[in-house]
Amino acid sequence: MRRRGIAVVVGVVALLAAVGGAVASLGGGPIGPTGKAGKMVDAELLEFFQYGGAGLPQMATVLRSRTDAKAVRAWFSTSRESEIERFQEAALERDYGREAVVVFSFGSGCTSADGVRLADYGSGQLGPELTDTNTYETCTAPFDNLAVFAVDKAKAPDDVVLAGARTGRPDPVSPAELVEFGELDDRPRGSARAAEVSQPDQFEDFVKSLPGDAASRLDADASTRGSAYRRFAFVLSGCRAETAFMVIDPERLTAEPDGGGGARCEEPEYYFAVFQIEAKYVPAEAEIG
Repeated sequence: MRRRGIAVVVGVVALLAAVGGAVASLGGGPIGPTGKAGKMVDAELLEFFQYGGAGLPQMATVLRSRTDAKAVRAWFSTSRESEIERFQEAALERDYGREAVVVFSFGSGCTSADGVRLADYGSGQLGPELTDTNTYETCTAPFDNLAVFAVDKAKAPDDVVLAGARTGRPDPVSPAELVEFGELDDRPRGSARAAEVSQPDQFEDFVKSLPGDAASRLDADASTRGSAYRRFAFVLSGCRAETAFMVIDPERLTAEPDGGGGARCEEPEYYFAVFQIEAKYVPAEAEIG
């Protein structure tokens, strides 16, 4: 397997010293989600991060563009670990004309590892396999792992199956779901450019000053998933945009228009975009806009 840099495993020594637990197995072979070793895939390891109790999400997805590489940060929005920033920077540098980036975030119980590889389990399924593993009888907190690989696009087709994904199919590249998007008739004047709209009064305050018929086109209850989710609305400018995505990091929540194929407009076009996201992915101190 090719590596961009050294695979990073942090916090293991400190965690095990605190545990004082017995080691059930040392120097074990590859451990994958199927319980057996798969066929190694020629892939470049961009990042491997392991830490006990890191609180990483359980997800698996495929990045197919720089837009995806920006949006995926939302899964790890509450984490300030330098490895998260490094993985995103590496993903932004890839050539998506010929590559895809496969991201796995998963737990391994009381098993630590010195490395990870990408494996093919047949029937179009890819998954991460931990290597040089140690399994402990007890641990203070289970190990969380982030493994990121760059592969030839042909090895991660649209119908690829990812071990660890919620449905087997790749998870969305972001936990932020776009529920409303449209073009505005004119440039908004004196209105909020970004705001939380989780409550009805917040939603009304945002839309009432939008130009044209935008208020009548927006539905405060569209695709509502309940109190565990929060909503954020943005006014964006661009040219021939077809959609939008949310960018979330520990400091800020923003959104960007997407699509248009590099078109240039004499005057910018304006759009509204409303997203909903599970509250646990919203950093407590992040500013909106």
